[in-house]
Amino acid sequence: MEKLPNKVKISIDKVNNINNGWDDENKLCSLINECLNIENSIKDIKILNSNNLKFTSFDIEFNITEKEMNTLKNIISNFGYIGENNKFLKSEIKLNNLKDYSLSGENNDIITKVGSDGYRGTIILNELQKNKVHTWKIKLLNSRDNFHFYVGVASSEFDANKSYSDCGWYFYCWNGRLYSGPPHKFSGKSTKINSAKNEIILIMNMKERTLKFIIDNKDDNIIYNDIPIDKPLYPAIYMYYTKDSLQYIKG
Repeated sequence: MEKLPNKVKISIDKVNNINNGWDDENKLCSLINECLNIENSIKDIKILNSNNLKFTSFDIEFNITEKEMNTLKNIISNFGYIGENNKFLKSEIKLNNLKDYSLSGENNDIITKVGSDGYRGTIILNELQKNKVHTWKIKLLNSRDNFHFYVGVASSEFDANKSYSDCGWYFYCWNGRLYSGPPHKFSGKSTKINSAKNEIILIMNMKERTLKFIIDNKDDNIIYNDIPIDKPLYPAIYMYYTKDSLQYIKG
């Protein structure tokens, strides 16, 4: 019991000292190992507390700047996802097109197609900041016909009247293909995925200028490279059928 605070501190110090050489497999393994050591120490504390051996709190000082911490978070984001209890966060959102879409739900994050049938798009007004890795999830809720949804990113010049093939970079949930405007100009590029049925995780790395899709928890390396970032970028969607809906969950 007396050794636990020191065990946690030693692990954190080791993690903080792994500053360079992320291509070094040994350093990555060391980072993962120390994270596991911290997790196991927390489990030991819980066991002691469950046996009525109450563990007193202790302070840990991080000898690391806020900039270094943010850099570390971005690096870790390339390997996985960071969030409270490993969950995505629900937050209220705003759209640029409330003529063709409505917002509802406890967290105002359920997007529903309204009006007549037909492809009309909208961007979610959460600008993707440069030099950061952004992660969000699209949960597919209701569909009249196997999710005729396009999900991806678009620039600030997004026009709901334009086709998805002219405006943005998308994954098409219905057939699992890629559609985009320039410079890629994809019009149905094949992937290993036939369709999406539950959810899509999108990872936009603004520094590397890549957009990655993880479909129904399957990572088949579906990626756009060299996305232009000269104009602000936003999460974007297109839906076809009236009353179809999805949920936007910020990472």
